[in-house]
Amino acid sequence: MKNQNTKKIKSMVDPTWFIAVSVVLISLYFNPSLADPFNSPKLWLLMICGSWLSGYCIIKFKKDKNKFSKNQKIHFLILTLFIISLFIASIFSDRRFIAFVGEQQRKQGFIFYLFMAIFMLSSSMFFNTARIYKIFYMAVFLAFIYGVYGTMQHLGNDFIDWNNPYNSIILTLGNPNYASALMSVLSVLLVSFSFTVKNKIKPLFLALGLTMIFLITLSKSRQGLVAFGFGISVFVIIYTYLKSRKVAYGFLVIILPLISLVIAGMLQIGPFTQYLYKASVSIRGYYWRAGIDMFKSNPLFGVGVDNYGENFKIFREVGYPLTYGFTITSDNAHNVPIQIFATAGVFSGIFYLVLIFLVLASAFRAIKILKSEDKILVASLFSAWIAFQAQSIISIDNVGLSIWGWVLGGMLIGLGFGHTAESENIVTSSVNKKPTEDLLSTSKIISAFITLIGVIVCSFLYQGEKYLYDLTRYVNYSSQNQSENFYLTLKKFDESRFVEPAYRFRTANLMFQIGKIDEANSRVEQLLKVYPDSFDYLFGLAQIKSYKEDWRSVSDIRERIAKIDPWNAENYLLLAKAYENLGEYEKAKSNYNKILSFASDKPIAQDARISLRKIS
Repeated sequence: MKNQNTKKIKSMVDPTWFIAVSVVLISLYFNPSLADPFNSPKLWLLMICGSWLSGYCIIKFKKDKNKFSKNQKIHFLILTLFIISLFIASIFSDRRFIAFVGEQQRKQGFIFYLFMAIFMLSSSMFFNTARIYKIFYMAVFLAFIYGVYGTMQHLGNDFIDWNNPYNSIILTLGNPNYASALMSVLSVLLVSFSFTVKNKIKPLFLALGLTMIFLITLSKSRQGLVAFGFGISVFVIIYTYLKSRKVAYGFLVIILPLISLVIAGMLQIGPFTQYLYKASVSIRGYYWRAGIDMFKSNPLFGVGVDNYGENFKIFREVGYPLTYGFTITSDNAHNVPIQIFATAGVFSGIFYLVLIFLVLASAFRAIKILKSEDKILVASLFSAWIAFQAQSIISIDNVGLSIWGWVLGGMLIGLGFGHTAESENIVTSSVNKKPTEDLLSTSKIISAFITLIGVIVCSFLYQGEKYLYDLTRYVNYSSQNQSENFYLTLKKFDESRFVEPAYRFRTANLMFQIGKIDEANSRVEQLLKVYPDSFDYLFGLAQIKSYKEDWRSVSDIRERIAKIDPWNAENYLLLAKAYENLGEYEKAKSNYNKILSFASDKPIAQDARISLRKIS
């Protein structure tokens, strides 16, 4: 009876099931009745689940701090320094709300990385060789759901009518690129794990893995196939190395040149170009170089955590607007390390790279020291983590996707540098191995308290999302007279705390569209008092002033826009028109000539030439 009670208590508090289930729920959860149906609800669930885990981490660290290996302590230190550096960079950011909560439709601010770090830490603390099966079984569950839902989306039978300009296979992530990247991680996990399964469920793992690959192909997102290729190649090399070094070296001779050809093809070089190259690869070069320039401009703290979008127009090369359009922009570097260096500075960037190095080192150590049957499991986890890292070089962090990368990384660190004894548990006494219910109660109290704080913060964030979504439902664009529900919801929105500035700007845009020009003007001017260099807000105010034919204000605002968007020919054209209306023809000529100086072969240059002839 005593042993049964002990097992029951251990089962109740074993955080590994909680971690594995949380990862799947975060990937799956979305809410179509919000302004951001994908990223915001996933971030909130990440916060709540991470808050609960933090109590267990605190108790585990307090209880077993003398048992942790030197490398584990280094991991804790680097993870802590990474979060501290991000916090300091957030404090120094001009747009602190964005720095902490994250850009709209992204949610990659300080909170995102804080709770990813908590998941990584807890995974390194609690997973051992006896528990890593849980992540594989949850991967099976998620892959099955995605297999069904992805097929429904491809056949046009999605139960939600998304306003989706992309390929129909977005799963529960909102974008086919994120969907294909996550399916690549799952497919590597499942296909590689099938090598270790010897019972009747082996075909299930293999079939679900191949289903993920098939859906990646249907999504037409090549980054998923590339990530899978990298991940499964790493697994094949490790697997064959463990069986026969000579065979492994033979695979290396074949795989390394093939990988080189794949990379070359993505860069528009070699025979695979027609299959692998996409224009989006070239555009990423502009994103990366702009991010590097952002870092150079403020190496200590970056331009502001997750504030890439507010700075992209300042740092983008002239070739970008000339190729893709003068008003087209980007809010992310599409490369996770560059994004962190650019927006959070050198310390955050270095600590992030050190974390990646620690995962690599721990994976190799685990494969070296563990017994043979466990080596293959670690190789499977490592290969899936490699697939995640491969896509992160050309893509963006995403809550539902990135949680897998951080948890897999934490598991590898725990397996390589942590405890592997099955008897280790949060409720096991270091002296007599007796269940300690006091520790269990304490961890629950701490977790409950931290989770309550997280729920309160999430509730504030939820209000702004929900009220903005309701406003778009209640608005009548054909009339200035709006329903009582519209004004009541608008009042609630204005009174809400923790509302994204971009959402407040969207209410100003609503006011403008229904003809309430002065109200729109007031809302934008209030935002510019806090964010005086925001391109979106300046551009919006310029439109309002143009509508009111306040040409002096228009000229002043567009001069400010020219400083933060120096290669925007459309802005120079409208600025010149404003000066024409003011009778200041020399200034108008100067701006027309500015267009001709860098965009002489674009259609907009013809407008500039015609206008110049008229006022000359």
